[in-house]
Amino acid sequence: MSEIEKETIPEKPLFVENEPQQDQPALGELFLAGPVLPICSPSFYRHAVKRSAFAALVFFVIFGLLVAVLQTVRVTAGFGEARTAIDDAFASGEIPEVIIEGGEATVNAAQPFIAVDDGRSLVVLDTTGEYTGRELIDGRYETGMILTRDTIYGFDEQGRFTQMKLSNIPFKIQFNATLLRRFIDLAQTFVFIGLFIWRAVLGPLYIALLALGVWAVTSLVKKKISFSAVLITGFFAAIPAMYGEYLLVRINADVFLLYTLLLIVIWAVGLVSAVGTRRAGDLLRGERTLRAWRALIGVPMLVIFALDFIFNWEQGPLIIWVTALVTVIVLAVVGYTTGMLQAQREVPDKVALQR
Repeated sequence: MSEIEKETIPEKPLFVENEPQQDQPALGELFLAGPVLPICSPSFYRHAVKRSAFAALVFFVIFGLLVAVLQTVRVTAGFGEARTAIDDAFASGEIPEVIIEGGEATVNAAQPFIAVDDGRSLVVLDTTGEYTGRELIDGRYETGMILTRDTIYGFDEQGRFTQMKLSNIPFKIQFNATLLRRFIDLAQTFVFIGLFIWRAVLGPLYIALLALGVWAVTSLVKKKISFSAVLITGFFAAIPAMYGEYLLVRINADVFLLYTLLLIVIWAVGLVSAVGTRRAGDLLRGERTLRAWRALIGVPMLVIFALDFIFNWEQGPLIIWVTALVTVIVLAVVGYTTGMLQAQREVPDKVALQR
């Protein structure tokens, strides 16, 4: 190897107060590359830390939003079937429509309508007067509910008997398929909100807390390292950590704190590239352009991951593992090849400068 290839490129401070960063990657390029290149392109992290921590946070929140959408689709996959079942049940009379208005109940079904009577619990809808509510306290049932024309009676497992006049309800209640569908829609919304908060709010907070520890440890090795550099690297290192966790969980190789363990390892590699001393030809610390177009190589993998996540394919583990390995190999080969071509173009320029 020539002396030019071995020379150490003088280290430049990456984060100096009030000093603009040079050669920042375009935000669009960074966001395009973010879902794929952190997997096996160490130079990506060096480019990422040239942008602000806020930009990395925005990317992580957007990524978390997409993951939350996929999780919502998966969790609520059966909600569509539930809506159909509800419509069929009301249409067939299996579940009657009940209207409470003006202190009286109306049941659109043959009565008394006995919904449950299994020897332990009793649920009856009856506006004819055949059931009076006293059936709940004669010792035959542990729990139950009876709706009459003007009163609702209840009996719980603690033996408490309650009754409420329907005249105490100041508004109209219409129990039908439309109401239940609205409850399902509301549940779906709450599922999404919960998953979004988990991924896009608590996720960044967790990484920020970990970043404090990583920053403290890294500062022992490299003085004056910026907390922003550590935090930005952590946000992007979390992406391959999520992929790795999913791959291992799909083959039942889950362990305690798996995501965190993967994150710390990838975080360490990313920091070596992001803030390590620049060395020409070094795999981790060498200068490379971002080449965000390489992220397109990973698009098929992301699509397959998403489909497997939603539909939970029977052969999913094999499919996603093969796809991931092929993608990583192709990314590595393309990254190495384009990096070597760039290095070959740079050597004559360095020789000319030295002369």
